[in-house]
Amino acid sequence: MKLFSNLEKEFLEDKELQYLYKIDRVLESLSTKITNKRIELKLTQKELADKSGITQQQLSKIELAENCNIKTFIKVLIALDLDIDLIKKSNI
Repeated sequence: MKLFSNLEKEFLEDKELQYLYKIDRVLESLSTKITNKRIELKLTQKELADKSGITQQQLSKIELAENCNIKTFIKVLIALDLDIDLIKKSNI
């Protein structure tokens, strides 16, 4: 438990680590929304990738919250008919 307390203290003091954590949380949230919408529409990754004009591997990376090209990401959003909401700076 002491190790966790030390890590928690380090995290609370490290602004850069907090910033990177928030970025990861945003990516995970966006990825989850894309995955859920694809499943709701009963599309496979391959079907959505084809509809988006990207590869299934690229879509997989998006759904896993891995880095992707912004144009690739936008192609998927358009194919799913999803809006792009900008994230408030205060949330990051």
